[in-house]
Amino acid sequence: MLTLSLTAARGQYPFDGPTILTEDQGLSNSFVTAVDQDHDGFTWIGTASGVNRFDGREVRSFNQSDEPSNAHQDLVFDVFCDKAGHTWMSSIGGLFVFQPQHEKFRPFPYRNRDYLEGVWFYQFYQDRSGKTWVAANKGGIWQADLGKDTLYRHPLKPDGDFTEEERSRTNSVFAVAQDVRQDSILWLGTHNGLVRYNTRTNRCRLYRIEGPYADQNPYRNHFRSLYCHEDGKIYIAAQQFMAVFDPAAETFHKIQDLKSAPGPRYTSFCRYADDKLWLTYELGLIVYNTATGKVERAFVNSPDDNRFYGADLKDSAGRLWVRSPVGLFLYRPLAQQIKSYQHDATSHVDYGYLITDIVESRDQRTLFICESQGEGIFAFDRETEQWSVIVAPPAAMKNRPFLGQGMTRLRNGRILVLESYSLFELNENNRKLVRLPLASALPPGAEMVEILEDRRGNIWISTRRDGLLRVDPQTWRAVLYKGIFDIEGFDKRHELIFGLKEDRLGQVWMSASPGLSIYRPDQDDFIQIVKTPFAQGDPKELFYTCFATDGRGNVWAASADWGICMFDPGAPEKGVLEWYDDENGLPTFPLGMAVDRTGNIWMSGNKGLVRFDPQAGAFNEYGVSYGYSPKSQGYIRELPSGLIAIGVNKGFSLFDPASLQLNREIPVPYFTSVKVFDREVGARDSTWHYGDLNLSYRQNFFSFEFSAIAYDLPESVQFAYKLEGVDKDWVQAGNRRYASYTNIPGGDYTFRVRAANSEGLWHETPAALHIRITTPWWRTWWFFALLGLGLAGVITGIYRFRIGQFKKQHQLKTEYEKQLANVKMDALRSQINPHFIFNCLNSIDYYIIKNESQKASEYLNQFSRLIRLILQNSSANSVTLKDELEALQLYMQMESLRFNNRFDYIVKVEKGLNLEALEIPPMLLQPYVENAIWHGLMNKGDKGKISVEVTRENGFLSFAVEDNGIGRKKAEALKSKNATKKRSMGMNITRNRIELLNQMFGRQTTVKIIDLEGEDHMPNGTRVELSIPIN
Repeated sequence: MLTLSLTAARGQYPFDGPTILTEDQGLSNSFVTAVDQDHDGFTWIGTASGVNRFDGREVRSFNQSDEPSNAHQDLVFDVFCDKAGHTWMSSIGGLFVFQPQHEKFRPFPYRNRDYLEGVWFYQFYQDRSGKTWVAANKGGIWQADLGKDTLYRHPLKPDGDFTEEERSRTNSVFAVAQDVRQDSILWLGTHNGLVRYNTRTNRCRLYRIEGPYADQNPYRNHFRSLYCHEDGKIYIAAQQFMAVFDPAAETFHKIQDLKSAPGPRYTSFCRYADDKLWLTYELGLIVYNTATGKVERAFVNSPDDNRFYGADLKDSAGRLWVRSPVGLFLYRPLAQQIKSYQHDATSHVDYGYLITDIVESRDQRTLFICESQGEGIFAFDRETEQWSVIVAPPAAMKNRPFLGQGMTRLRNGRILVLESYSLFELNENNRKLVRLPLASALPPGAEMVEILEDRRGNIWISTRRDGLLRVDPQTWRAVLYKGIFDIEGFDKRHELIFGLKEDRLGQVWMSASPGLSIYRPDQDDFIQIVKTPFAQGDPKELFYTCFATDGRGNVWAASADWGICMFDPGAPEKGVLEWYDDENGLPTFPLGMAVDRTGNIWMSGNKGLVRFDPQAGAFNEYGVSYGYSPKSQGYIRELPSGLIAIGVNKGFSLFDPASLQLNREIPVPYFTSVKVFDREVGARDSTWHYGDLNLSYRQNFFSFEFSAIAYDLPESVQFAYKLEGVDKDWVQAGNRRYASYTNIPGGDYTFRVRAANSEGLWHETPAALHIRITTPWWRTWWFFALLGLGLAGVITGIYRFRIGQFKKQHQLKTEYEKQLANVKMDALRSQINPHFIFNCLNSIDYYIIKNESQKASEYLNQFSRLIRLILQNSSANSVTLKDELEALQLYMQMESLRFNNRFDYIVKVEKGLNLEALEIPPMLLQPYVENAIWHGLMNKGDKGKISVEVTRENGFLSFAVEDNGIGRKKAEALKSKNATKKRSMGMNITRNRIELLNQMFGRQTTVKIIDLEGEDHMPNGTRVELSIPIN
């Protein structure tokens, strides 16, 4: 039997799977010198280049100097978070205290710091009364009073006769601790021994290590760390040893030598358990049992393997924080639940060692591990964590490697080991492998795959292509089942039988490619299922990898196509009754399955370990953050002790399913930034929330960035947020850590953000930020009030204005109607003046006297028709163009008869004009025709001519009245008295009518008078052009 070493054997100590923070993760320097945690949960980390704050995911740095020449001042000695919530830091540059409202450290004291020149502060300590003490390289012990911004110095003057150098070394203090029984007593580790200091009397006493050992050790009294135990003893870490001081006996007792290493030295004590005191120093960890007075274990750091042990800080969740020159190591209990153990054997193949089976010894101390290749069986001692190899008989192996396939403990206690080409028995007592006579039952070269013992004591061995073997262990007689899959649709080239599993009825299930087969012992036959029926849907050709039986006796099979499928062992031909895949909750495809004592099914897969509760149909996943090894290969088995083993490369993982806990840490949300137009604003009232945020209405685009304090699975923290007053419900943000809003109206709002851990457990109290957005003046109540008053005034003004307009229009209309009536009357008078009527009647009388009754009758009819049209048209505001032209023609006809046909007349109308549809104001043309007759043609020597032309152009009716009379100038020269009066009355009336019409109805009626001339430039008549817009 060969003995192997264990790779990083740690036993019950929590040093698996650390999270390491370095400069790559955001630390200002990988050399970590101090660590502490504040009351909000933030972890503060001191380094060689300043202080960092860590929330479990993100690191933020705080440096004391931005000048490269002062970078050495950022070397941090200690960080300390007191009970009042203040965070302190000491460095070469002095003392500093964190100001949350400004997000930076300020010097302490803020003023009068000259007397601190050359003072280095090493360690903070807060006593039970709340006083903060600081150890320094000179000046004795110091007390910091933050309220008074004052640092008090307490020089140490021990009783006795000491030299000046000894007194100076005594006042160089490394460590402070309060006595567990007397509040007034402080124990100080100094450069010259242990000092008992009375804070009330300021008296002190010095205790030193004397004797031969002290003479040989120059650092014998350099006491760098202290711990006051509840038993009253003082535990001391000196430069090169660990000791304990008994105040009652006033004696020292050396516990352990501490090897020194080049570079800085740091030590710290941690009370890990009631009787366990851990001392962390620069080379490793000492585990001391205070009850027995013995060192239980010493861990030595391995920088080459990046392994550092210790406990500089144990937080409230039991997490261990270890400082080192290469980063900060965080050991989380959550990640220690699944322990991994690996040996250092060298593999001769690329794929390494694959675990095929594990069997537990009767006393449960030893695990026997069967691997795919090697020299034999591995044995692992769980107490000593030592590996050994039980070598297979060389005669049986014939110079070939041992190809382990599986193991099983028989009901009689014997352990059978299956090798690819041989069967062995393992003797637990002498740790030897003995070959059994089985090979003759198989064809030559048959390769065996798996082994199983059923409830009847039969041993089943599957092969790769040579069938299934059933063996009686009493007689070693074997029955070989060949042609199990001699059925239609099965490819014999893949007749690999594996996944042997017995159900509650004693039936043996096995898998092939594809389909499955079930051996029924009562009938001594097999049920073959190539295409698996489904309770819903058509039969499917599935490939099964492994089987498990739950607490209710149902058989579950893992399929690469359909996840996990449930069968009823009493009626397997019914096929799959239930199944789970990635669409209904299965987190990973199972490579192996095991059932614990409660009936839960555990599955190992490439994404993690999964627990499945068949009754509830619920899944829980345990990934790498829980200690699950990424090197897991799929093998999983429950051991008789109740533990579950998982195969990994060159080893195994082990966990207790009854105690495996899910993540129960509740993340604490907080704001990291508030931005307006991508510019950060606001100031923090504390480290986890802002104060009120006041914004202008112009700042209508703002965003929030947030995070959460969580050290277990921080990458899985989920967020939800809501802007009260805008969002009706919580917005599920998932892993997104920001939210933005735009165009938010003025008012008061509250933005809240919640955080949940990987298991969906939400923090009860959301982080909240109150936001006040000013309202623009045009949206304020007083603006709307003034606007309402203004609108009311405007409406009132408009109303009054309109009433005034209506009155004015009514008055104008009345006046117009009055004027129009007068104008109409004047026009009527001008058209039917007495002289015209008298002449017409004389003409009629003339025809009657001459007994020309026919002409008299015609003349009288025309005269009556003219009078009727004039009276009819004068009573309307508008008349049709037809009626107006008819009246005009009758008038010109009567005037022609009156002047004995001294002129001809003609009326021309543009073709296409609808005379009955077009309307114009009445009696507008007659005055111009009359004026042409009286003033143009009456004084003409020869026969005259008058024409009236009607055309339509650009939305206007154009009338042209043209005569060939004597012209206006000659007519004026004749100074005819009657003509002048007639012209003045007719033309004035027409002009007034046109002005009234344009004013009242918005018309644009125009009149243009043109004097006509002949070729000799002599007057040749007059042309009047009248344009009337068409309605």
